[in-house]
Amino acid sequence: MLLSSLRTNAEKYLWSNGEITKAITVKPTASILYTVFSINGKDTLRDSIFVKVLNFPDKPLIGFKDSSLYTVNLSKFAVNWYRNNLLLQVKNDTLKYPAEGVYKVAHGNGSQCWSVSDPIYLTNDYDSTKISFDILTFPNPSTGYFNLNISLAKKIAQDVMVKVIHTGGTILFDKSYFIYQSDYIKIPVDMPYGTKGQIVVAVTINNRTISKSHIIN
Repeated sequence: MLLSSLRTNAEKYLWSNGEITKAITVKPTASILYTVFSINGKDTLRDSIFVKVLNFPDKPLIGFKDSSLYTVNLSKFAVNWYRNNLLLQVKNDTLKYPAEGVYKVAHGNGSQCWSVSDPIYLTNDYDSTKISFDILTFPNPSTGYFNLNISLAKKIAQDVMVKVIHTGGTILFDKSYFIYQSDYIKIPVDMPYGTKGQIVVAVTINNRTISKSHIIN
């Protein structure tokens, strides 16, 4: 932000932040009052300007789980949901059983400070149980690393849980991911070095789990 004194005939300038030029560049992180003294001989004029900083919330994300849309609202901002650009009468973090349409959510901490999510598309033919994935191991014999290529039915935000279990019962890998506006994700799986034998890879999305067995030589 550029601030400049309108006193064009002054010999010297002194700003409240210590600057001595006619114009200054500032980047305040909070609302603040700036004062400039315009000095011309024995005459000194004082001018002030108040800079108000609006703290916008981070851009919100929308997830889909248990037939509901939800937004992660850690700071407990005010929430507005929109369907097809029309404001819905829902003010909490979860929108249950949404109908077909284009949805957005806005988080706000005041009348002027709102951040809006990217749109998310829901269609009546959406089926969250349609999951497929491939296991690609490089190299085999393995160094404890392989890739999961997971394909989904629709481009929609979803929580994905991946678990790898050795047939002996030991859990080798257990992590959660968030897929946003994508129908494909590639997940690197890093297991303990020297893992060999049969493993079971389980992928869970919206309470639907698909498992595959895999041999590591």
